[in-house]
Amino acid sequence: MSRQTKVTEDTQVLIGTRCLEMMNPTAYTLNSARAEIVDYDALYQVFKAGRIAGETLDVNPKEPIRRDNPFPTLDNVLLTPHLAGASRDIPSEHSRIKTDDILRFFAGQRPVGVKDPETWEIDFRE
Repeated sequence: MSRQTKVTEDTQVLIGTRCLEMMNPTAYTLNSARAEIVDYDALYQVFKAGRIAGETLDVNPKEPIRRDNPFPTLDNVLLTPHLAGASRDIPSEHSRIKTDDILRFFAGQRPVGVKDPETWEIDFRE
C-alpha cells in the first residue's frame, strides 16, 4: 500500500537542487504526489541541462497547465493529467491508462488522454 505525501512544512520542497543533482544521469523520475514537494525551478534547470534522462509530471504548481509552462518545451519530460490517487479501487486502471498513453506518445501517436486533437498539434516550443 502506498501513502500519499501530504504537504506540510517538512515536505515542502522535499526534492530540490541537491537531491536532483545527486541522481544518476540515466534516471527517470515521476511526480504523482504533490507539486509542492518538488522545487520545479530546479527541476526545470536539471532537465533543460539534460542531467537526468527523463521525467513524468502528473502534478504541476499551476493546474490546469498554462501555455507559459516551460516543461512542454523539453524533449525529456512527459506531462500527464493529474489522475493519481482518484480513488482506492482504480489505481491499477489509471496506471494502465497512463502507461498505454506514454507508450503511444513515444511511438509518435496521439495519446488517448488528449481529447482535443488540436492540443496534440500545438508546438509548445514556439
